[in-house]
Amino acid sequence: MKPASEFSATILLTLDAEAMAGRPGYSSGVRANHRIPGREDFFAGAMFFPDREWVRPGETAEVSGNFRIYSDDVDKFVPGFQWHVCEADKIVGLVELIDRGPITKIVRDDL
Repeated sequence: MKPASEFSATILLTLDAEAMAGRPGYSSGVRANHRIPGREDFFAGAMFFPDREWVRPGETAEVSGNFRIYSDDVDKFVPGFQWHVCEADKIVGLVELIDRGPITKIVRDDL
């Protein structure tokens, strides 16, 4: 298992209207798959919408999130960095990092 790290962030979430057609969008607390463009592996992330209940298809909203990434990828997560939001392997949205808190390495003593 690769070493992992976690952080909280303010992000811009854009849900693709075509990819999300017929769906209501995402509600606050959604735990979607996240993927760095050009990669096949995913990282975990939960997104929260403090000023609204939903982000609808075709909308862009500033929201917050908590993410767990591979420690090797820490240097990528700077303001302006973008990644995909996916359902299984289908890209349904785009995230842009606005600001993030400190990155903390996850220490596992149960392995």
